[in-house]
Amino acid sequence: YWYREFDPINMFMRKWAPQQNHNLTIAGGTDNTTYSMGLGFLTQMGPLKYNPDRNRRYTFNPTISTRINKWLTVHGSVMYTHDSYSRPYRFTSGTFDMWYYLLRWPSFYPYGTYEGKPFRNAITEVQQAKLETRSRNYTRINAGAVVSPVKNLDINLDYTFTHVNTHIYRPGGQVWGRDFFNTNNPLEYSSLYGAGHNRVYEESDYANNHVFKVYGTYNLAINDNHRLKLMAGFDAEENEYRGHSSQRKELINFDYPEIALAIGDQNVDGNPYHYDRATCGFFGRINYDLMGKYLFEFNARYDGSSKFPQGSKWGFFPSGSIGWRVSEESFFEPIKPTFSDLKLRASFGSIGNQDVAANAFLSTIGQGTSSWLIDGKEVPYFGIPNAVSPTLTWERVSTYDVGADMRFFNNKLGFTVDWYRRITSGMHSPGETLPSTFGQAVPKVNEGELTSTGLELMMDFRHEFSNGLGITAGASFSTVKEVITKYTNRTKNIYGIYEGKVLGEIWGYETDRFFTIDDCVKNAAGEYVIDTKKVASQKLFESGNFVFGPGDIKYKDLNGDGKIDYGSNTVDDHGDLKVIGNSRPLFEYSFNLGLTYKGIDFSTFFQGVGRKNIIPQGSVGMPGFGYEAMFEHQMDYWTPENPNAFYPRLAFMGGFQGNVKNFRPQTKYLLNLAYLRLKNLTVGYTLPEKVVSTVGIQSLRVYLSGENLFEIYNSKVPVDPEMTTLKSGAWSDDYSFGRTFPFSRMLSVGAQVRF
Repeated sequence: YWYREFDPINMFMRKWAPQQNHNLTIAGGTDNTTYSMGLGFLTQMGPLKYNPDRNRRYTFNPTISTRINKWLTVHGSVMYTHDSYSRPYRFTSGTFDMWYYLLRWPSFYPYGTYEGKPFRNAITEVQQAKLETRSRNYTRINAGAVVSPVKNLDINLDYTFTHVNTHIYRPGGQVWGRDFFNTNNPLEYSSLYGAGHNRVYEESDYANNHVFKVYGTYNLAINDNHRLKLMAGFDAEENEYRGHSSQRKELINFDYPEIALAIGDQNVDGNPYHYDRATCGFFGRINYDLMGKYLFEFNARYDGSSKFPQGSKWGFFPSGSIGWRVSEESFFEPIKPTFSDLKLRASFGSIGNQDVAANAFLSTIGQGTSSWLIDGKEVPYFGIPNAVSPTLTWERVSTYDVGADMRFFNNKLGFTVDWYRRITSGMHSPGETLPSTFGQAVPKVNEGELTSTGLELMMDFRHEFSNGLGITAGASFSTVKEVITKYTNRTKNIYGIYEGKVLGEIWGYETDRFFTIDDCVKNAAGEYVIDTKKVASQKLFESGNFVFGPGDIKYKDLNGDGKIDYGSNTVDDHGDLKVIGNSRPLFEYSFNLGLTYKGIDFSTFFQGVGRKNIIPQGSVGMPGFGYEAMFEHQMDYWTPENPNAFYPRLAFMGGFQGNVKNFRPQTKYLLNLAYLRLKNLTVGYTLPEKVVSTVGIQSLRVYLSGENLFEIYNSKVPVDPEMTTLKSGAWSDDYSFGRTFPFSRMLSVGAQVRF
């Protein structure tokens, strides 16, 4: 019978799904010509038991290079990839996501059938859905030549054309089920989602990219102590993008969802696009090596972009570096067996950033259709031109770096350390605030500035013992802090961009404890309410029937004014708010270990983050969110018998609203998604050559590999530590938090054969 507890995860998902990946490479050549051809095939099946999503990819990659004569070599290559992805058409999940609905309701939600007919639920939807598809064709053609007209001079010419075409097909349809949402007749078997999905939708787009580059390199060795390398060149790039979508309603037959087989309204998406951009630039480099000890390099680029107006299209971007190989000095010789190599270096460089809004320097006029009827018809209207800056130009990214490279014990152990400061100046940002009589938004100008300060460390080790055991190891560590150092924002709203803001900062309240009966008095209705003579008032966060009482969160009154509030939400007036964390990774690290012995190889790779904060949201993070189910991890909630619980007393937190009542952003529920994860472990064995050569094989290696096998992290909320707050297909963070496509672990076996 259908009224019982269900396990929708087990009903909906497989415990494992197959994947295949095959690659074939053929290579050969003569003294003057070399060639290769690569073929690849990948197929993946998703975890759904019904209508599982699938991904397929085919690749083809031939290359050839030939030396025509002693001064001319030509080369060419083609890269073609076709991939297609299919998944069940999304009905209600088109707004949210199938994972949202699957994990939305309590376990007694009916996933079964009554008299052989299914109920309205996510599984029924997926079972009856047709497959929507996304296909993508990627083609890259490259041709080039190297001309050597005189000794030590090479001239490289290179042209690459890339074409990407994407097509999306979404067949509508209908879902039938017992709609117990219908309170008048909860067992009625009917079409659930109405005429909105009686349609077929198609979307297509393409991108063309042309890149041409020519540069010459000249090597000059004046003598053993003086070596000079000169390079100069020109490059140009052009990009074109075009796309649109269309749909038609009222399918003649749901089994054949095609635009040509529909008879209803047909329309083209209101946001088709067609735009292009182009860049070109001149560049040069000078390298000077003095006695193999003192190294100098100077670079310069002069770039132009179509994204900027006349007079501001071009920018000059120099860079330079110096290095000192201390280990080549005579005074270093006595310690070389232990301290094998030491290089000190410093650099400064600037590059231009044109990754900004397209045509931001053009004043455009908005248009639309009036809601007024003239002669019985809607008429088009046009707005006034937006204000723009006539001098908008490149953002400039300048980097200062100092570092050292060290090796020890005859180069077996190495360390690299880099400290850098990166300043992005001239960021596109609002200019000075203008009076409202200006009648327009403030145009963007080159005034913002972002300063990033970081540290990077790397270590590697390799050694082979006399018994044939080889060992390799490596580790890396990086951290960076990014601060807005210049930005025009007079209000300095803490949730916007302002001067002094650390990117990723999270503002919230400092949690004190749970309220107790001692903090309360009884009101006229005999209910416990907060006694504001004893503790700070939190009335600002009360709404509806909810009032703070025993078991609710008590926030700290940081400014001592007797009430908990957020002031004006500005840097100068933020009430009791403070910065409680940061959503960006503070420390990122990784390490690896490899062993080889008599044909056996073993390797591991670990990756982790030292700190990354996030505020949990939605029903996964907040018991009492909306009208949804509670999860197992939320059973530790306050009661008089459980005063030291993790969660406050059970109470309705509001219909689909986060940042409320007991769950304002705060220190108690700030998650630290620090983790350490085994990203890969591989064990392989290469058969002896004398064994495989008898059957015409040059080498044969078999292996077992695992990815994402385990992780170590400490979180009260069961979410993947590498998650992002908002996932594709969801409406908002509040809905989607923690309900993402299942994180997968992968085991694979394979063979590498060379003939």
